[in-house]
Amino acid sequence: MSDPFSKGKPKEPKNQQSSLMITVPMDTETEGPLVLEPEPGWKLFHHMDTSIDILWTPTKQPGRRINATSIVVEKGISLSSSTGPVTLALHTPYIRLPRDIYNLLAEIAKPEPFGMGRGMESVDLVCCNATSAYPNINLNLEAGAQQLIIKPSQYVLHVGKALGGPFTDKCVLLAKEGRGELEIGYAALRGRTVWFDWANARTGFTT
Repeated sequence: MSDPFSKGKPKEPKNQQSSLMITVPMDTETEGPLVLEPEPGWKLFHHMDTSIDILWTPTKQPGRRINATSIVVEKGISLSSSTGPVTLALHTPYIRLPRDIYNLLAEIAKPEPFGMGRGMESVDLVCCNATSAYPNINLNLEAGAQQLIIKPSQYVLHVGKALGGPFTDKCVLLAKEGRGELEIGYAALRGRTVWFDWANARTGFTT
């Protein structure tokens, strides 16, 4: 006898992506590819150019709570700050740094805040001709076994004419003092490809 309360055969779950690959161009006026792998049988990562050096780090949920143990700035002197889990924040370009690391970077870059109005965060402008003297920001992963290097050409944006607005031909510092969990905005991924691999519980970056 059939169950009168049954709504029939349960629906098959919808296919969910097994992995996601995003390439973020250095040039803000260039488009980068985005690739979804909905079928686990299609081994996206196995078909990539094996000459590409990929930094993989285990993450239960790709892009979230990446095991970063410290962040280092080196320029004349070296400053290291312990940190906790790091999240990729692709909704923002900004890299949120620990206070001591940001203070050292600000001492070197000497950003000048440009007010954006009440309730809005200021935009920090820096000298475009001085960026070659800015330090790399090194993010140590897995107790220092791996390192993600963020260069000045990534965390300083030269605003071209195509973007327009009040910052045309100016340089914007895409690093801020963080409050709470460290966030890595997409500025750190400029010129890189990042992989979110749900099937293997890991996140990958080109180095």
